[in-house]
Amino acid sequence: MISIINELTSKKKSITLYDIQGASGACVPDTMEAAELLSYLTSLGKIIETPKGWIRIAEKISPKEPRRYFYLKEILQMIKSLSTTDPLTSHQLADKIGLTVSEVVQYLQFFKEITSAGHVIIDTKGYPYNYYLEPYINVI
Repeated sequence: MISIINELTSKKKSITLYDIQGASGACVPDTMEAAELLSYLTSLGKIIETPKGWIRIAEKISPKEPRRYFYLKEILQMIKSLSTTDPLTSHQLADKIGLTVSEVVQYLQFFKEITSAGHVIIDTKGYPYNYYLEPYINVI
């Protein structure tokens, strides 16, 4: 997923599924699933680390949940636990959702990186689909 963000960031324009697939080295179906998941995760908002803890800058977007929601249950619970007003530390999040502090930190660092560039948008008009980054509006 990081390679998809890097590819979108470096191109500064929309790219096709095949452009992403070439950069990621994965097969087309895996690339499509990763891009859809990335679009969903980035639609939940930008993850930011503050001196007091972690927050999520949420947009007013109604994302479509991924097909394989069950393997993201803990991760999505963690992201949705973050608010824009009350930062939570890694320890507080770990206690709240039942993961280790180490797992929480790894997930948060990953989400911080994938959300740093913006929301991945999928343009489904035509085939192959085009993907582009849309900067977050309400970002600190």
